[in-house]
Amino acid sequence: MKTRTELNELFEQNKINLYEMIASEDVYKSKCMQLASNSLDELIELSKANGISTVYYEYFHYNKEAYHMDEEEFDDISDEVMAVINEDIQEYNSLMETMDYSKPYILKVFCNIGSLTIFASIVDDWLTDQGIMPANEKLGELLDTHESTLNEIFENREERMNILFDELTEFIKNDDEFYKCTNATFRRNYMYDLAEREETQKFIEVIEDDEGYINRKIQMLIEELWRDYRLSKKRLDEE
Repeated sequence: MKTRTELNELFEQNKINLYEMIASEDVYKSKCMQLASNSLDELIELSKANGISTVYYEYFHYNKEAYHMDEEEFDDISDEVMAVINEDIQEYNSLMETMDYSKPYILKVFCNIGSLTIFASIVDDWLTDQGIMPANEKLGELLDTHESTLNEIFENREERMNILFDELTEFIKNDDEFYKCTNATFRRNYMYDLAEREETQKFIEVIEDDEGYINRKIQMLIEELWRDYRLSKKRLDEE
């Protein structure tokens, strides 16, 4: 791909004025045709043949932000998973910092002939050609690369969560405060208190979801335990 200096020299030699501009998408869509050859030389010949002395060009650059993994990329990723892929992420980000994002990957040169826009589009996809992909794609690749390790983490986490849930169930069954919750409002307050009490912090992974809200499963558990308690109490009263 030609630099700005080379581009200016090429068109100056052919006595055609050249101006850089930023074009809207409409320029390339409305009454617009691309030269099949994508050749600047052919665009020059076409310009000369039609008495055109002024053409325009635009460079396109990679978006640096799209090639850097920041915290927003990891909103839905647990700390356990991050521990596995963090080193790869740091390596990727370090590599991205060495890239020269001022180097364009597309050059479009166009001219107007009557109501038509004619252009040539020169592409040098130099970043992709190095096997480099945007941050969101790279993150997906890293997760696939470590799939076996991550699956083991997920399985262990599920097992741990099941154990904690069973232990929390027993805690509630043996908690005097639970049996004071004689209506839905009291039980709802009890549910929120579970997340605050010092002795229940070891169950916080199952009490709250990943976003810090009370897990709906806990609400269902409390209501289920309360129904079981009422039924067992009723049977005892009938005996």
